[in-house]
Amino acid sequence: MIGIAGNEKDDARITVDLSHPKGIEIKIISKMRNLFEDQVTTLILNTLEELKVPNAKITYEDFGGLDFIIKARLKSAVRKARGGE
Repeated sequence: MIGIAGNEKDDARITVDLSHPKGIEIKIISKMRNLFEDQVTTLILNTLEELKVPNAKITYEDFGGLDFIIKARLKSAVRKARGGE
């Protein structure tokens, strides 16, 4: 129940583990974490709510991804974690 979208040559990589037992845990790996952590966390939480994901461990590795890229990669990783392609 793990999905990954993106790679280190892209602008963002997101790993989603849907077997996380309680709530949402978000880990952000970025050089710009101090500047954008709150914005990225809100975007991730809102997208997970939209996708009806109550429990997940999310790892977001930033390589310069914009909001729409982060959201698209997150949706893709969730879909993969749910067994879709």
